[in-house]
Amino acid sequence: MTVQQDKSALLDSLKIERTPIRRGTSPWIWVALVVLLLAGAGAGWYFWPDNRIAVHVVTASAEGAGGATGSGLDASGYVVARRKATLATKILGKLTEVNFEEGDAVKAGDVVARLDDSNYRASLMEAEARARQAKMMMDNTAPIYARYQKLKGEGAISTDAVENQRLAYDNARLPEALLLAGERVGDSAMIDDALTAMACIDAVQTAPDGHFRAVGTEGFGTRYEPPLPFDQQPLEAWATVDAMATALRLTGDRRWAKAAERAYRWYLGDNDLGMPMATPDDGGCFDGLMSDRANLNQGAESVLAFQLACVTMAQLAEIQEHHSGNQRQGDAVAT
Repeated sequence: MTVQQDKSALLDSLKIERTPIRRGTSPWIWVALVVLLLAGAGAGWYFWPDNRIAVHVVTASAEGAGGATGSGLDASGYVVARRKATLATKILGKLTEVNFEEGDAVKAGDVVARLDDSNYRASLMEAEARARQAKMMMDNTAPIYARYQKLKGEGAISTDAVENQRLAYDNARLPEALLLAGERVGDSAMIDDALTAMACIDAVQTAPDGHFRAVGTEGFGTRYEPPLPFDQQPLEAWATVDAMATALRLTGDRRWAKAAERAYRWYLGDNDLGMPMATPDDGGCFDGLMSDRANLNQGAESVLAFQLACVTMAQLAEIQEHHSGNQRQGDAVAT
């Protein structure tokens, strides 16, 4: 072993081995991170938009004698709600019951108020009575109608003869009864026959210049002859208004609305003489339109015919709105 090797061995024996020291994360870093988070939360709370309605507060004080502040203050004022809700009904009527006062809590399903429904119940009873009347008419005339249909099918009489056979008094009631019966029993053929008859009557009761011309009483009882124009009765216009409104309700076809409006205008003067038959100021109606004048008598039948025709025309507007709403929904779906 050389001297040089001895020195190297000596130096190796004197060498100190050190293990590296691993230092952890400084606590100051965690402190800084927490400070930053708190600062961000505070800034968000301060700058976040506040949608609450601001409450205006006014501070007042009462001064006593010599400028000293008193211990009491009398004042008057009122409280305004932060949010308001407006209630409205879809129909008009007399308010008969209010179950809540201003400021009370209301939850879904609570009855807030009630309207007087006596007029609507009366209208319902009237409609039910008319339905019973129509059914009776249907029961009485169905055998006759069936017989004439059989004769027409065998070629013994024409279609015009079938229709003219029925043109007499209150003509539109029969096809209306047939239409209601077809709806009730779900007979589409009966409904089609009723609409065909109704279209025929509408054509017969429309003058060449387009106004309503009821079948005249002078032609009652004549078979297979064209109807005579006079005397025209208010009952015919009312029956036509009702029948055409029923056809509109079942079909949605605007032609029936126009026919109903044409018949109703007969009362207002759109007739053969251009003479108003109704007196809207008092709800009256003259008894008939003659060839040269109006029968100025106002019997109960004529007065009721005009007033009930007015009721049907009001319902006609609702029927048209209903069908228009359905059409709009259908268009939206198709789009």
